[in-house]
Amino acid sequence: MKKLICMALATALVVCLGCGVFAAGSATNTVNTATSGTTTFTVDRSSGNNVPAKTQIATDAKGKVAIANVSSITVLDSFDLSTTAGNIDATNGTVIRFTLSGTPDANTRVMHYENNAWVDVTCGYGANYVEGKFKSLSPVALVQATVTAPAAAATGSSESSSAVAASPKTGETNYVGLAAFMAVVAGGCAYIVAKKKHA
Repeated sequence: MKKLICMALATALVVCLGCGVFAAGSATNTVNTATSGTTTFTVDRSSGNNVPAKTQIATDAKGKVAIANVSSITVLDSFDLSTTAGNIDATNGTVIRFTLSGTPDANTRVMHYENNAWVDVTCGYGANYVEGKFKSLSPVALVQATVTAPAAAATGSSESSSAVAASPKTGETNYVGLAAFMAVVAGGCAYIVAKKKHA
């Protein structure tokens, strides 16, 4: 009987400790380095760097992301980008690669503040990087767009005009199953304790 109790408690401990693993880490994507060829760019996150507040960026950039059906924007990182090398191609643009602390997807976008507006300059992404094409340097924001599928046409068709799927919500765990499991374990423990008191 003691082995059964120990196994139940060990299982409950493992489940409780493992709950943090279920939360996705996409919102922690921050820029580690910014490079173009052999040129390294300075990423300035200091408070006096003329980059708008993240809440303002999210509001201003929402309609500027080059993705359809964006319902919200989460700003993952924001900074001022500069270099002393001076090799930005103002005509054709220079591709700058931002290595990240996490893994981007197609909805991870590079936004550049130019002519008093945010512009989506994203031109590629990979396992741990995202790229943007710049014709000048100034404030940059790395954002994650939440995309929802468009509503079906009023004609009654169930097909959507776009193949864009809703982005999964991250960091949310279904606690109902965990609570039910914990209630069963607690009830079993209470039963065993009560039985031992009467024995």
